[in-house]
Amino acid sequence: MRAAAIDRALILLAAFRVGDGSLTVSELAEHIRLYKSTALRLLASLAHARLAQRTDQGHWSLGPGAAWLAGIYVASFSR
Repeated sequence: MRAAAIDRALILLAAFRVGDGSLTVSELAEHIRLYKSTALRLLASLAHARLAQRTDQGHWSLGPGAAWLAGIYVASFSR
């Protein structure tokens, strides 16, 4: 069984590509075909988990939690 909100949040994270830097809510919503209000609610939850962060300009980028997860993933191969 899958949770739709979690699926959408993960799709939103996957919308970031190498070289994007930061994106607006409108850009993210357009990439994943969601309403801006839905994307913003998902981003707020992701920011709470430090997986996304809002820039000073009001754009969004991946947060430090994404690097933390990547570090755990990479470390799992060095055992």
